[in-house]
Amino acid sequence: MEERQPPEPSGPPLTGAAALVQRYRAPVLPDGRRPLVLCVDDDDVVLKVRQVLLEMAGYQIEVAASGGEALRLAAERTPDLVLLDMRMDPMNGEQTARALREHWPLLPILVVTADVLAVSPVLRGLVQGVVCKGLPAEELLRAIWDVFQQH
Repeated sequence: MEERQPPEPSGPPLTGAAALVQRYRAPVLPDGRRPLVLCVDDDDVVLKVRQVLLEMAGYQIEVAASGGEALRLAAERTPDLVLLDMRMDPMNGEQTARALREHWPLLPILVVTADVLAVSPVLRGLVQGVVCKGLPAEELLRAIWDVFQQH
């Protein structure tokens, strides 16, 4: 099966962040809206950076600083994708992924972690992918874009 590539932007050439977010622009879902991404991380700076980046790319964003908050927000408004940190307290990423799976079995989840080797095979089976924290923004946007191309 041929891998789909993001469309090339039309118009004058863009550079830097503008080119990046244009290349991986949020798709329009069948119901006419942009996807809602729930970002879960206990680091406020990480959450703010992701929020700004994903909003620039056209996504709707909810942020949660804990697994418990993520479950509460997902119950209020089911996201189209969850970006999930692994190392959080008191509910870690694996526990959060299991709880999300229990309530929303088809919800796409991407784990974003600094230690990709620590992600258990069981957890890898629960999620759509693992992205290394600290990689360039393009890698994160590409992983998100790929999830929406597969669903």
